[in-house]
Amino acid sequence: MPRTQPFDEYLDEYEEWFQQNGFGEIEVVQTVFGDLRSIRQIQLFKEGYGDGGFVVIKAKSEVAFCNNTDS
Repeated sequence: MPRTQPFDEYLDEYEEWFQQNGFGEIEVVQTVFGDLRSIRQIQLFKEGYGDGGFVVIKAKSEVAFCNNTDS
């Protein structure tokens, strides 16, 4: 589903979805600052959103998963 509004208009919705689905410790970071054609070196990420062109949402599962391969 494509989004046309700025990311910040949806952040609460994303955080709520993660929490409802068993995720916590939500972190938001951003990178890609400036015009892509002018970037000549690796850019470090920084917390939050609004300045960078690429945003990552990281969340930790609060549900234990069992990878049982015994059949």
